[in-house]
Amino acid sequence: MSKLSLSRRSFVKASAIAMAATSVGFAAQASDALAEGEDATAGEVKRIRSCCRACGKVECGVWVTVQDNKVIKVEGDESNAHSRGHCCAKSQSSMLALYHPDRLRYCMKRTNPKGEDDPGWVRISLAEAFDEAGSKFKEVVEKYGGQAVVEEINRKFRGVAADESPDCEKAPSETAAADISGGKEADRSSDQRKGLFRKKCECVANQYLLSARENEVLFYLARGFNAAYLQEKLYISEGTAKTHIRHIYAKTNVHSQQELMRMVNDVQV
Repeated sequence: MSKLSLSRRSFVKASAIAMAATSVGFAAQASDALAEGEDATAGEVKRIRSCCRACGKVECGVWVTVQDNKVIKVEGDESNAHSRGHCCAKSQSSMLALYHPDRLRYCMKRTNPKGEDDPGWVRISLAEAFDEAGSKFKEVVEKYGGQAVVEEINRKFRGVAADESPDCEKAPSETAAADISGGKEADRSSDQRKGLFRKKCECVANQYLLSARENEVLFYLARGFNAAYLQEKLYISEGTAKTHIRHIYAKTNVHSQQELMRMVNDVQV
C-alpha cells in the first residue's frame, strides 16, 4: 500500500476549504427560508423606518432593509423611545411570516379533537372562519355572559393567563397569609390584594410611560419574581426578559428589584 504524504500546510488548507463549503451550503438553506434565496448584492437597497409586528402590539421601532421590494433585514431603531434600538430574536425572524415556504397562507380548521396525533387541518374560507369564530363567541356569551368575552380579550392584550393559579402566583407573604387564614375568605382576600397590587403597578406604568408589555413584567417583578420566572410565565427568551427589566429600571430610575418593589408598594390608590 502506498504511503500517504500530507503536509501540515496542505491539511490546514483542505480543512479550511471544507469548512467554507459547509458554511456556504448552510447559508444557502437559511436564505431560502428567510427571503426566498434572493441575491443580497443585486438591486436597489432601501432602509425604511417601521414598527415590529412580531408580538402583535406594534410597539418596538425597527429599521427594515428592503431590496427589490423584498425584506432582507430587520434591526432595531435606536431613536425609538420605547425599544431604544433593541431588536429581539422574534423581531429579527419576523421575515419568516412573509417568506417561509411553510408559513400559514389561509384559514385552517381543526377537524380532529385536541390530543390526536393528526389534527386533521382542512382549509376553509375567510367567511367560514368568521362564522366559526362568531358561533364560538356566541356560545361563550350565552353560557357566561358578554363580560366573559371582554375579559378574555383584556387578558390576551395584557398577557395574563386565563387559568392563573393563585398558589403559584402569590408572593411569599401572600402565601403565608392564605395559609394562616385558610378557606374561601383567604382566597377572596388574596384576589383582592392581587387586584389592588395590579392597580398600583398600572399607576407606576402610567406615570413612567411603560409599555403594555413592560407593565406585565412590572407586575411580576415588583412581587419578587426573577427573570427565569418571567421567561416561563410570559413565554419570552432570557434576553427579552432582561431587556424589559433593564428598560423598567431605566424609565423608573431605580437600581434594584428591592427598590422597585418599595416604589410600587408605596403607591396610594
